[in-house]
Amino acid sequence: RRVRQDLHDGLGPHLAGVTLQLSALDDGTLPAPASDALAEARRRLRQSVAEVRRIVDGLRPPALDELGLVEAVRAQALGWAAPDQRVDVRVDGASWRGGLPAAVEVAAYRIAAEALANAARHSGASTVTVAMGRDDDGLRLRVTDDGVGGAVSRAGGLGLPGMRARAEELGGSCMLRTEAGHGTVVDVVLPIPAGPAS
Repeated sequence: RRVRQDLHDGLGPHLAGVTLQLSALDDGTLPAPASDALAEARRRLRQSVAEVRRIVDGLRPPALDELGLVEAVRAQALGWAAPDQRVDVRVDGASWRGGLPAAVEVAAYRIAAEALANAARHSGASTVTVAMGRDDDGLRLRVTDDGVGGAVSRAGGLGLPGMRARAEELGGSCMLRTEAGHGTVVDVVLPIPAGPAS
């Protein structure tokens, strides 16, 4: 969170300010080579500002700060749902806005988003359910669909291996259960370290 805030509030505005200063230098009286060099510098700085924004969003999706984990996942679910598809987001216990470590929130959000995307693209499901809850093991996340099943982890693919990697980075697990004709279940456990959220 701190790195994201520093990039968002510090480096990003600093680069944007330098771009404006360079724009002020080119008042139409500079020789063409100098004017062209300034234009190129401004273009590269604008690319750097865009890259900082991309990195900031990658560190922590804005939806988590704006909505909290539960509502951010719900918005993802509704965004992926086909017109004839029902998506339920169920939460055991209270909303955890600000109550989970940042890394756990980001991992849960990203894993849920990937599982929802896979269900929307490949399952042909009429119903997808996202269930979240906390217990002694940490945050539990389960995405279930009633689609065609038979999901496989493709070599070189980012879907299931990426979800597993996110969970394992935090000492958690991500399991896939699927059977042709009987849908798919993605089960995730993300440990919540003792102590304050970070």
